[in-house]
Amino acid sequence: MRITLRLILALVVASSVVVFGSTVYQAHQERLRLEEELEHRAALLAENVREAAQSLLAPERSAELQQLVERAEDREGFIGAAFYDMGGSALALRPGLPQQFHALPPLGAEALQLDQTRGSTITVGQEPWYLFAMPIHQERQPTAVLVIFHNARYIDGHVRQVWR
Repeated sequence: MRITLRLILALVVASSVVVFGSTVYQAHQERLRLEEELEHRAALLAENVREAAQSLLAPERSAELQQLVERAEDREGFIGAAFYDMGGSALALRPGLPQQFHALPPLGAEALQLDQTRGSTITVGQEPWYLFAMPIHQERQPTAVLVIFHNARYIDGHVRQVWR
C-alpha cells in the first residue's frame, strides 16, 4: 500500500513539473513572438513616416513635419512619433508625450551613433513602452532620427492569459 501511494505521488509530482515547465516555455515563446511582431509593426510604421518626412526636414518646413507627426497613426498601442536632430533637440513630436521625450532618448542616440535602427522596451511611469529609433539620412549621412513610441502593456496581458 505504501509503495503504491509513493508511486502515485511521484507520478503526480513529475507530471506537475512537466506541465509547469511546458507552460513556462509556452509563455516565453508567446512573449518573444509578440515582441517580434511589435518590432515589425514599428519598423513598418517608421519606414512609412520616414518616407513621408524625407523632404520635410528642412527648418522652413517644420510646421509640416509637426503635422505629419500629429497625424501618424497605427493600430494597437501606438502612442506617437518624434523627430530629433543630431544635437538631440526635438524637431517635431507628438503632443502628449512625456517630458522625458522632449529631448532625444538614449535609444535614439544609440541609433544615430551606430547608424542603424534600434528597438527596446523601457518603463515609462508604470507602463512598458516599446521605442523604435531609425536614423534619417540625407546624402548618405544621418541628419536626424525618428523615434516611434508604442505601449507594450498588451504583451503582458497576453502572456498572463497563457497562464490561465
